[in-house]
Amino acid sequence: MFIQNLNAKQQFLLVEMAETIITSDGKISENEQVVLNTILAQVSEEAKVLTDVRISDVGRIFDTQTAKSSLLLELLGIALADDEFHDNEEEYLLDVARKISVSAEHLTELKDWVVGLMKHMKKLEPLMGDQ
Repeated sequence: MFIQNLNAKQQFLLVEMAETIITSDGKISENEQVVLNTILAQVSEEAKVLTDVRISDVGRIFDTQTAKSSLLLELLGIALADDEFHDNEEEYLLDVARKISVSAEHLTELKDWVVGLMKHMKKLEPLMGDQ
């Protein structure tokens, strides 16, 4: 949803972090896999072939507020896809936020937005007519 805000290096790191967070609670739900697959489908061809990007450079590579928020929104979408927010997922997101110089308060604001969006999406399902 926000991957278009990221350049190739940022997209590459998003995928790396998405794969980490999806397994951080010890299980991969079907919804988490769907969200990850959606991200993978949107990654640019350039990002798919990068080899010189290191996770340790995350603070330098995510250099704008838009990129930082986009990263966290995508990771929150994965973490909350199974309707749970596991302690390991929360710790990982707090660590990522710290590394990219985003406050815990801003991370909470982003989380609240994602939770609200997911509630609206669930209300939309019956209106789509397939229920």
